[in-house]
Amino acid sequence: MADESSPQTKVDKLENSDEEAGTEENLISAEELDKIIQESDPEFSQSLAQVIAVSPAQGQNIDPLDIDNILKEEASSFFSIKALRRKTRSFFLQIFSSVKFFFQGGYKETIPILFNRGRQSVARMMGRISEAQSTFRYLSLKKKLMMLSLVLLSVFLLMFLYRSWTVGVIPQNSHLFVNSMEEWAAHVYTFPADEAQDNFYTSSRVKQNIMALRRAVVNLKPSATSGPNPMAFFEFFVEGNSADVVVELKDREYEVIDLVQRIMEDFTFNEIDTPEGKQLLLEKIRKEVNSLLTKGKIRKLYIKQAIVKP
Repeated sequence: MADESSPQTKVDKLENSDEEAGTEENLISAEELDKIIQESDPEFSQSLAQVIAVSPAQGQNIDPLDIDNILKEEASSFFSIKALRRKTRSFFLQIFSSVKFFFQGGYKETIPILFNRGRQSVARMMGRISEAQSTFRYLSLKKKLMMLSLVLLSVFLLMFLYRSWTVGVIPQNSHLFVNSMEEWAAHVYTFPADEAQDNFYTSSRVKQNIMALRRAVVNLKPSATSGPNPMAFFEFFVEGNSADVVVELKDREYEVIDLVQRIMEDFTFNEIDTPEGKQLLLEKIRKEVNSLLTKGKIRKLYIKQAIVKP
């Protein structure tokens, strides 16, 4: 059977055989490679000679690396004294070098950079303000009022916090209660204790706000020493702490007399016939009438005339 391969196929086979032959010629043996390494780098050749092959049985005794423990040790070493000292030293060295660079002429470059950054920051801020103004302009009236209320509330809150931090809500030097009128008086006078003095309310040089009430006639409660229908007839002088009290008593005299009669009716003949009973009657009338008045108080109550019938 004749060979039907084309001339081109024969040429390709010849080229492949030449390439294989060239490849085999370029290969070198291990002994030749050792000689080349020995001649070019004797130290590396010696280090290779010290490498010892490890058997599979010996390889099983090698401890694997515990990555977690290593990472934990490195993390704990970050807080160690040596690491802290090293970081602190590095921080201060950086500050020192920056200050040194600034005073050695670096300010000529630093100041313009800072100025440009400040100008850019101001420009950005103005742009944001103008943008906020344009946004606020197109809001509805309700939203504008809400935003203004929020701004005013924020300003008030900041002022309150500042005052609370610096001065306090209530100043420490303020007095909520007056212990003595001497603190508010324009002048203070001292009088000797052994010198005779007049009472402020009973002095003849002070205007007395005194008036006489209408007579009060009532039936008392009977007692063992009285008859079945004891009666009392009283007239009183009233001293007020101001002229307004006298005016109010004049205007409401019938109402005051009616209250006095209702108080007297609760007393028995034996109670009101004694000095102690009369004093108790005066004190009770003074308290009840003072609760009725609106423009002042009764300072003292006097008996002008008292008639008690058993």
